Amino acid sequence: MPENLSALYKYLKQNDIVIDKNEFEFQMKSHPDYPSLLSISDTLDFLNIENFVARIGFDDLKNLPDNFVAVLKIRNMDQQLYNIEHVNESFFCSNEKNRFAFNSLELKDCWTGIILLAKSIKELEIKTARKKNLWPSLGFLAFILFLFLIWNTKNPDSQEFFLLFPIAGLLLSVAALKDILGTKNELLNKFCKITATTDCTSVIASSKWNLFKTINFSDLSFVFFAAQLLGLTFFLLAGNATVYFSVFNILLWCTIPIIGVSIYYQKYVEKKWCPICLAIISIIILEMVYCSVLITHDLSVSVKDAAVILLIFTVVILSWGTLKRILDERNELKESQIESRRITRNYSIFKNSLLASEKTNYDFITASGFLLGNKDAVLKITVVTNPYCSHCSSAHFYIEEILKRHKDSICIDIRFNFKIDLKENNSSDIYLVHQKLAQIYLQKGEDQFTKSLHEWFSTKDKEKLAAVSDSASDNYRINEMLDQQHFLNYSNKISFTPAILINNCHFPKAYDRKDLIYFINDLLEDDEICSIEFPEAEYFK
Repeated sequence: MPENLSALYKYLKQNDIVIDKNEFEFQMKSHPDYPSLLSISDTLDFLNIENFVARIGFDDLKNLPDNFVAVLKIRNMDQQLYNIEHVNESFFCSNEKNRFAFNSLELKDCWTGIILLAKSIKELEIKTARKKNLWPSLGFLAFILFLFLIWNTKNPDSQEFFLLFPIAGLLLSVAALKDILGTKNELLNKFCKITATTDCTSVIASSKWNLFKTINFSDLSFVFFAAQLLGLTFFLLAGNATVYFSVFNILLWCTIPIIGVSIYYQKYVEKKWCPICLAIISIIILEMVYCSVLITHDLSVSVKDAAVILLIFTVVILSWGTLKRILDERNELKESQIESRRITRNYSIFKNSLLASEKTNYDFITASGFLLGNKDAVLKITVVTNPYCSHCSSAHFYIEEILKRHKDSICIDIRFNFKIDLKENNSSDIYLVHQKLAQIYLQKGEDQFTKSLHEWFSTKDKEKLAAVSDSASDNYRINEMLDQQHFLNYSNKISFTPAILINNCHFPKAYDRKDLIYFINDLLEDDEICSIEFPEAEYFK
């Protein structure tokens, strides 16, 4: 069901929520419950998009907004996601393949009761929207420079105008390779599935003939149009395009058998039409007509010119073969990553690894660290860190994001791993930074402490830390706390930072620290994890 995401994307767009579709689909496919609606909801949660999935009766439809996503069972089709828009007395239900207009009774017949709502987050929209402006601009600039060079050559206009054909053919060939290139385009998908008998993917990816396991129509068209474009550009700049047309006119007529095979394969073997393939065939036929009517040919082609054209074809074939192999390996690696992440994000496996990890002992500690969030929460995450540890920076940002999302549900216990030697360390920068961060927590509270810790790990500039007053009594308490924390770390053999503990259990070494954010909801709902007892520790008030 989640494989058809056009309804979700349309709904998000209508609600001013912009997401990176590639990132969303990668994270969704990595979900252990993919394909399911839960994989969609959890991925939206991961992208910090508030959403709500529920099962409601049809009579409660009046309580929903005018736009929402629902799972419908329409006629004899499988259950699918639909973007539903309520306008006056009609309900417009649409996804990638279908669009229906129902009245209330008709919608009731299709109703399954499963709906999804999401809430707009403007910061995410701004961050994502700014990400994709550079490459189209550079591509447009390169195209303008290319046209400028060609149009400033002394060639007949009919020869220069012919460039439009290989450019269009190459673009269509790239579109035909959309699966291997990993490109997504809703308009292109609609074009490929314009009728029930058309499907580009099934034709292009088909391997019913053994020949297509090695080379297919999309490979041939890409190589042909790329070589055609490079060759024409070279000979136009050299002022000798007539030679090019003499050779390529012969090659164009040689494509007729391939065109016949393509049409036969679509009609009788695959029994589906490929609109992109038909458009490519149309361009080749137009090129034949154009060359026959408007282009002057010179049958005398030198060995040197023929060698240049052969070299261009050889370079294109070798380049595309290498590039395709790289793309295939990239796609295989991506699929492997998805499968691997699906295993690592399986909560049962994570829980078993967590419970099997080494436990810590807090029995003898009398003062806690810097407690953030809900101090009475049953889920406690302890982070042993060092302000001067480079690896602690990234770990802190992951923990900070968890705190931001679950502040009312969890307790974050920050502990430093610093040994005090008042005879040597009381004037060192290391001691002063530890002391100042502790003073900020004491005097300004956990919110300012969180901001200061973020500022420190971002800049490592102690001058940017919030100003605090110096207090002998505070300094005594801070020294006692730092000393006890170091003793705790030493007693539990915690010497390397960062160390993350979940209710006294070490975070499993097999997992990346950034994976923790995936499991917070499951941990909060797990009675076995939340019932792990640990002594109540004192904390600064």
